Amino acid sequence: MATEYSCRWTRYRLVTATGEARRLLKVAGPASGVKAFRLLATDHQLLGEETVPHNAGDTWHFGFWVPETCTGQSRFLLEVVAAADTGCASVELAPAAPGEADAMPLRLDQLGAALQQHLATREKLPDAADLAGFVPDMAKYLRQHRIIYQRPADHWGEGLPLGNGTVGATVTGVRGQSQTFFLDRCDLWAASPQGRPYGRVFAGRLDIAFEGGQPGAARKPQPFLQELLLHEAEVVTHDGALTSVARVSAVRDMLEVTLQWKGRGAVRIRATLSKNAIPLSDEPDQTILQVANGSWEAVFAQSYIDDAKHRVAAGPHSEPCVAVRSGAMAVLSHRLPNLEYAMAASVQGARFTWRDASAPRLAAATAEFVLAPGGSVIIRVAITSDRAVPDPAVAAGEWVTAVPETEGHEAATRGRGGAQPSPTRDEDLLPGFVVERPAAPTPPPDAHGEWWARYWRRAFVELPDKLMENLWYFGAYHQASFSRSPTAPGFFGLWHPLDHRTWQECHVADAQTALLYWAPFAINQLELLLSSHHSFAELLPCFLRYNPWEGALVPHMFAPEWAGGKATFGKKNPHKGSIAWLGLNFWWDYLYTRDHAFLAAVAYPLIAAVADYHLGDLVRGDDGRLHSLGSGAAEQNNTADDNCYDRALIGAILRAAADAADALGVEPERTARWRQTLADLFPFPADETSLLETLRNPHPYRCHPVVMFGIHPTSCIEPGSPLWQKAQATYDTVTNLFGFHYEDRHATIPGHVGGQEPNGHATSFLMHAAARLRGWPEVQRLFHALGVRTQLKRNGLRSIVDPRHDRWLTNMAISEATSGQTSGMSEVLVQNYSDHVRVLAMAGAPGTFRFAGLRAHGGFVLAGECVDGAVTQVVVHSLCGGTLRLANPWPGKMPKATPAAEIASVRLADDSEGLELTTPPGVTYRLAAGRRGRMKPPAVEKRDGPRCIVVRDWDEFEPPVVYYPEDMPFAQDAAEERVFLGMPEVEPVNLSKLPAWECVTALLARSDWQARLTGARWLARCSTSDEALDLLVKLAETDPTPVVRYTAGVSLVRLGTPTALGAALRIAGAAELPHLRREILKAVGRLSHTPAGATLLAATFGDLRITGNVFGEPGK
Repeated sequence: MATEYSCRWTRYRLVTATGEARRLLKVAGPASGVKAFRLLATDHQLLGEETVPHNAGDTWHFGFWVPETCTGQSRFLLEVVAAADTGCASVELAPAAPGEADAMPLRLDQLGAALQQHLATREKLPDAADLAGFVPDMAKYLRQHRIIYQRPADHWGEGLPLGNGTVGATVTGVRGQSQTFFLDRCDLWAASPQGRPYGRVFAGRLDIAFEGGQPGAARKPQPFLQELLLHEAEVVTHDGALTSVARVSAVRDMLEVTLQWKGRGAVRIRATLSKNAIPLSDEPDQTILQVANGSWEAVFAQSYIDDAKHRVAAGPHSEPCVAVRSGAMAVLSHRLPNLEYAMAASVQGARFTWRDASAPRLAAATAEFVLAPGGSVIIRVAITSDRAVPDPAVAAGEWVTAVPETEGHEAATRGRGGAQPSPTRDEDLLPGFVVERPAAPTPPPDAHGEWWARYWRRAFVELPDKLMENLWYFGAYHQASFSRSPTAPGFFGLWHPLDHRTWQECHVADAQTALLYWAPFAINQLELLLSSHHSFAELLPCFLRYNPWEGALVPHMFAPEWAGGKATFGKKNPHKGSIAWLGLNFWWDYLYTRDHAFLAAVAYPLIAAVADYHLGDLVRGDDGRLHSLGSGAAEQNNTADDNCYDRALIGAILRAAADAADALGVEPERTARWRQTLADLFPFPADETSLLETLRNPHPYRCHPVVMFGIHPTSCIEPGSPLWQKAQATYDTVTNLFGFHYEDRHATIPGHVGGQEPNGHATSFLMHAAARLRGWPEVQRLFHALGVRTQLKRNGLRSIVDPRHDRWLTNMAISEATSGQTSGMSEVLVQNYSDHVRVLAMAGAPGTFRFAGLRAHGGFVLAGECVDGAVTQVVVHSLCGGTLRLANPWPGKMPKATPAAEIASVRLADDSEGLELTTPPGVTYRLAAGRRGRMKPPAVEKRDGPRCIVVRDWDEFEPPVVYYPEDMPFAQDAAEERVFLGMPEVEPVNLSKLPAWECVTALLARSDWQARLTGARWLARCSTSDEALDLLVKLAETDPTPVVRYTAGVSLVRLGTPTALGAALRIAGAAELPHLRREILKAVGRLSHTPAGATLLAATFGDLRITGNVFGEPGK
């Protein structure tokens, strides 16, 4: 057996949370039938233990972090513990002598609370108002950007989001009857009994039901108004005479709901805290858990879906339970195989008794009480887990019953009737219940309000597009609401109350992992990087330990080690650039802050380990270059070997590792190897005119537009680069069509070059490239054509718009889209390049653009103003001293600085004008190239209802936008041509407008395929027109451009008549273009998943089961 196990020392070091220095010893050998491995010193001192995951395979690569005091030993013992508990065998390991070790170990003792404290205190940042006189009172200014619901969301998919960065709540309700809060917490990552990762689960829900008022009075609809106030981070609801003020405390992991009753009679309140049992399946096919919740509904056969639901329901479940403590507090505890958490609830200001209301597979506690006219109560629910405290039930109970000394929710109501009541009995109003009357003690300070007020003083933006501005501030609110915990949530944030979520809501390295944390840089809130910095640095030892190759292997999809993550480690990432991408946010931190302490303790060890992976993976070819083989561009078929994604990200991490080592003055030989590898790296795939995905697949239809990654986030291609103009041409190819390819979403559209899926994260990437390549007009076009038209949800979040799932999961909100698009909006104001900063690149755009408090590389905080295309001022505040190189906002003019400072004129890499300003730390300079006119206050838009946006199409954009192969699905269940930020009182109806017939025919007569495709798409709306049917048949059969023919075929299906459907199927059967046939069949499949479509198909085909056999293909 001894020869079956090999071992070797690596260079990688860390310091444990308790301060012990250790070094990684890697081991490989058979794991079949093995339960665990133990490493012992020759004196039998236990040095480490590794349990074997269920999917370890015949040969497993693992490792032990050995105390550095033991690295001089020449021999160790490896105990192999059998899975059948039949004992263990001992194997002697004799590693070769350790070689060179890392100069900078990963400091795990600098994570957690230490990192949180460091990020919060490392800089003395100015308020935005200290930088520019145009910054308004933010409490008043943000009121225009509240999100207004004139009726409650009846599903969590449109619920208003609350959060404090660790705990989140989604607010829904039934008008005049109830309000519901779905509760979540960042560290609720679950695993199966055998250690399979389940991903994220939600904590539970609080339901508040109410009835009463005037006894005997006829029930009638009462006025309803609900507002998410961004500045206060509260949801205020007026439902008739009942007002609620809800928030997740910024300083405690607690939901607080104040109820205030102003009716003429008493109202009866019933509060219910509950959590459903979670399926604990350990079946190899874990997809059934997601399918049972509605995932992949449009992909799998109904028989599979029914079987999945049956197997999940019949399988084992968790057993949440309720404990009622003296009637005054209810504690709901939930133990999972790897985790325990608890929710504790109390009611302040009422006499009540909690009772256990649990049912099979449901833990629930209810409390009932009555409010008299003028009465108010506070319901609190504290949530914590054993990842944060030793005993969650005890801790949650203590939090919820303690009277906060600095967190007074009464103060937060600010004149909304929130005085703390004192109980008095009045049994005449509702016999048998205690009725509460208000009293008015002095409220304690409001720590929650103070925290958010400080937050909003950091940065200010004003844009001429008020909807975009609204969503910028919402994005800043959203980021603070989910990323203040050391444990990072998944890409759904804290507002997706399902267990067993789509893709397990794990960490996904090809988009979500990094993109989730672009906004903190863009909004100047770098302390919100805590979740990313802690979680992924904490995982670095795993990325190293289970990697069969060199360096740190970041998996494509992974979970925390303690939540089944071990089963995800050590697997080759199919998109190798993603491994590099994980390190870039850590490098960005240094670029923005010049924080050497964080770089040395956390960032550099991670960046270096990730760069080392690529040193070992790249293959030298006959051309002398280093190549990335067996790796595809992110979510793109047929892009393996030397693709644009790998080139941009691997190049960026090699450069970052070398620059970081130089900044710290360490490891010159290692640095030289990184730089030589970068010099030898394969070139960006390109032809004479454009960048390419790969040489073999130049311009596929793209799910992710990663061909633009050289522009951003890697800054490998910048103004002055010979590839810059090729990137310009490539942008047009990528954006020449926005459409869904459905089942073929990662494949090229046959006969077409380019195109892009309009998903939320892809839009984020495009917005950054657009800002740099085209400027404000193109960013605004993308924002409205994609971010608003297809992705905007009524609660401000952005939808994934993935039609493979059920109705609600098709439009599930993804937080990385909201974060990434917020960053994309900032990119039009401040752009950071490797050698300079560019501000207010408005290119003559009309309107007023202002910002204050945004970051620039080098430790600078900036402000600026541009009015009708002319920059009036730029303000520079230096945090740590240094030289700022700025693209000259006043070409041909030399600005003056106040206070006086020398400004040097320089030429940038693209030969444009630049300015250099050398600054001492802590000084603020105002730059201007002329006298500034009278400053107007920021524009405030007055409104009393939700924002209603008439979505635009085709020639309302410049250049026109092409949608394929049908009208884009909306993220909102609204009539066509209307989307809302907020909830209208009544759903609009009959707003869809048929295009003018002369406009359609004019498009069809044009020579450009874009116009004819749009005409074919519009014809799908003309279901009663025989002429439309004839035109579509002609287009589908004879148009010279394949995508026009595909669109016409789909439009025939979408006409929704038996005649049109028959024509489409006839064309599919006779089509010489195989993909025309496929697009029609896919459209029929989508039609069958709609009620009207199912009825149509039944009427057309009777009882015939529609499968591929109908069209001459084998059934599936």
